[in-house]
Amino acid sequence: MGKFALGRRGSPRSKTSALTEQILGYLAVKNVPAWRNNTMAVWDAKRNTYRSVKPRDKGVADIIAVVPPAGRLLEIEIKVGGDRQSEWQKMHQKWIESAGAAYLIVKDFDDAINQIDKTIR
Repeated sequence: MGKFALGRRGSPRSKTSALTEQILGYLAVKNVPAWRNNTMAVWDAKRNTYRSVKPRDKGVADIIAVVPPAGRLLEIEIKVGGDRQSEWQKMHQKWIESAGAAYLIVKDFDDAINQIDKTIR
């Protein structure tokens, strides 16, 4: 795990988590069902180790939403500061968009609002 894995105050991880919560709140106000998608390794206390992410889950965006009324899939990837998409994320984005779903990459809350509003109209 990296230097900021525990989400220390002011770290990229804590900024990403805060932005994720803001976006989820905004989607709730807009009546768009959405949830945080956690694809990071999870601590398994029973085994005293991290359970890794399955390859099929790599690259999935941070937030998954279903846009009413048609139920169009919307994935939102959050990139704060110098964060960049991984190759898994780029492949996943192409796959999702080729199926007709929307995939947004947002850097801050204003960016998220602008992109979300354009997408859910």
